Amino acid sequence: MNTIRIIFAILVVSFISADILGATAILPQNSAGKMVSSPDQSSSNGIPDNKFSKGKMVFWRHMADGPACLEYAWVSEGKRRMVQLGPGTKEGGGPGPSSQATHVQVYSMSNNGRGGVKKWQFPPGRPHSGNVVGATVEVRGMEIVGTVYYSNGTTAVDRHQIDPSVHTCVEGPKKK
Repeated sequence: MNTIRIIFAILVVSFISADILGATAILPQNSAGKMVSSPDQSSSNGIPDNKFSKGKMVFWRHMADGPACLEYAWVSEGKRRMVQLGPGTKEGGGPGPSSQATHVQVYSMSNNGRGGVKKWQFPPGRPHSGNVVGATVEVRGMEIVGTVYYSNGTTAVDRHQIDPSVHTCVEGPKKK
């Protein structure tokens, strides 16, 4: 019985220490100084990252009481793509990169008419040693979190504040 209490105490101290120090403190950093994790870790929404890891863009949000949109491109391709979510839909996806992508360019994102983002590229910094093979964009309250998945099995995460004055997505270049 004492062994169980000791193990329980060690676990409690470990969790408290991780919370105080920040759980990402144990993760390696990429060349831009951002935290990089292994491919099998869980994302913040409790869904394993490897569900999203290859060949697509996933747009996910916690609140789905209105429409949402994400206009993005894979840096090196430059082809604008749109993911649109209707009311009640929390997740949608778009095509992944078809060439050697290095970053994700978000031209615009809007969620439930409560705000959005214009012109955000993630992850910041120089290209990683592996190519980007997929990404997730997750809306959490007034923050947007971008995660890229690299061909070598690592990830990089960046965060950006949502601007409450942005309410619609850009429609991309007009066709003549």
